[in-house]
Amino acid sequence: MWAQSKIEEDRSPHESHERDKSTLKYVAIKKKYAPAIYDDTIKGNLNPESKYYSPLLEKYSLYEIANKGFEPALQQLLERHFTGHVLEKDLGAAYYWLKRGEQFGFDLTPWLSRIEQQVSEQDRAWADKTLTEGRYPHKPDFYYR
Repeated sequence: MWAQSKIEEDRSPHESHERDKSTLKYVAIKKKYAPAIYDDTIKGNLNPESKYYSPLLEKYSLYEIANKGFEPALQQLLERHFTGHVLEKDLGAAYYWLKRGEQFGFDLTPWLSRIEQQVSEQDRAWADKTLTEGRYPHKPDFYYR
């Protein structure tokens, strides 16, 4: 389904192809297909040039698929929390995603020394505790308040 939407994307900009592409993309996102969610989030909701720009809410889409082992989403969260680009700079969250990526067996060597040098003991302890508890950072709780 997602592959077909990408084929439709490459075809002519005819209205029927646009409808097909939109429908296939919608179905893929509703079925929680990680590449579709990732693509939609990066191109729209986390892109400052997009009219759908909404980083505070849409980062949870990345959290969900990264926590299930989708490497591109995990890399994006790690980088964005480390640099502060679009998402808030949070070395504890960057360290969390580094360790979570190691649990999945991803090669995050380029990030390892950079994050290890800058993360505080407090952030390190928080990330380790969060991993031990089996949850991910900053999970939204809309019912708490």
